[in-house]
Amino acid sequence: MSPSKRLPPPQSKSVYAAETANYDTPTPSYVPSREKPIIFVTSRVHPGESNASWMMKGLMDMLLYPSNDEERDMMEYLREEFEFYLVPMLNVDGVITGNYRCSLAACDLNRKWISPSKILHPTIYHTK
Repeated sequence: MSPSKRLPPPQSKSVYAAETANYDTPTPSYVPSREKPIIFVTSRVHPGESNASWMMKGLMDMLLYPSNDEERDMMEYLREEFEFYLVPMLNVDGVITGNYRCSLAACDLNRKWISPSKILHPTIYHTK
């Protein structure tokens, strides 16, 4: 690809989107324009909790792909009334390495919520 035909960096794309946005259109319900209670669900802070992945998958499937009309009505109501924040796996490196309770840094991430390190506990740090 020649230098003149390179794509703009990602920052340019987001700046362009912000500059061309039509602010007269209604705001989608997922933008916190009105105050909704938040439901925040995390999973797999301990890698050995493999059943938590199945619970999270079930929750995401039900929220996104309800299987019948009753579930669809219930999920539409919940999505209108609440904002959902889902973090399916907090301890990815611990899961990948096969640890049961600790991260790759040999830490129990569940004990790091008070003062997580940006370097040693990034998933907890950024989730918090």
